[in-house]
Amino acid sequence: MSIAFGIALESEKWMQSLPENFPSQNLTIRGVWEKLEEIAEENGLTKLSHFLIDDPEYYEEALEAAEELDNPERDELMQKIQESLQQLSRQPDWFSSTDADIAIRTMQKLVESLQINTNLFTHLWTHNNDESVAVIIQDLERFASFLSKVKSRNIRFKFWME
Repeated sequence: MSIAFGIALESEKWMQSLPENFPSQNLTIRGVWEKLEEIAEENGLTKLSHFLIDDPEYYEEALEAAEELDNPERDELMQKIQESLQQLSRQPDWFSSTDADIAIRTMQKLVESLQINTNLFTHLWTHNNDESVAVIIQDLERFASFLSKVKSRNIRFKFWME
């Protein structure tokens, strides 16, 4: 299960010059990310997961660990990990500032959807649903605002989730 979502910038210098960039734990609460992706798809928007860049090191470490296993599923597991590594080789390293516009649009439309239908997460929380939705909206607005700065400074970015 993921514990945080954030935005990485190509240069450490840019990360330091934009200190308001901090991760969100609210977007990775069980079921929230999936619902946001579903809303994006239903509205013909680019999903936020499109901008997630997986770290190949994670899969390389998993492959090394799988090699040490001594069970019948070892070969099948190693094959799946190798397939994932091959897929990663086709992903971009960074997204352009032009792509930031697409991500901003998705985040803005997600906010609009959540403002119209505040009951989208009632299955996840039994108490304080309105407060929970407000926090998710706040995080999406904060990320969209940050991406606007990224775009205006022509900085390459990527999303991360861990």
